[in-house]
Amino acid sequence: MAAKALTDPPDDFNEQEKIAVAKWARIHTPELSSRAHLRFITDETFDWHRSMGLRRKDWMATVRNRLRALHAQGRDPLKRISGEPQNDDAQRLMDQATRKSQLDVMKTQRERREAYEAMR
Repeated sequence: MAAKALTDPPDDFNEQEKIAVAKWARIHTPELSSRAHLRFITDETFDWHRSMGLRRKDWMATVRNRLRALHAQGRDPLKRISGEPQNDDAQRLMDQATRKSQLDVMKTQRERREAYEAMR
């Protein structure tokens, strides 16, 4: 059996490949198995490899590996583009940033009030 040659990322999978990835995703990464998730992850994977000039022998395996990595990290790429926190750490950091912002506003208001009082 001849070894597969390295190829550039395809523009898209054919219908049979899309069905195979969807079946695999429903079993192994159910939270990432929606049509929108698979479309986004596939496009993102192909675009990234294309931009880096990377070639692969098996693009189905490359997309499955990306799905595995996202699943293991607890990350949802559609939440990332929507701005929603993707995990507890992201939520904690967002809460800290919000609290810091609130404290900065309160400090600025207090400083303005004190400056105004000093001018009277």
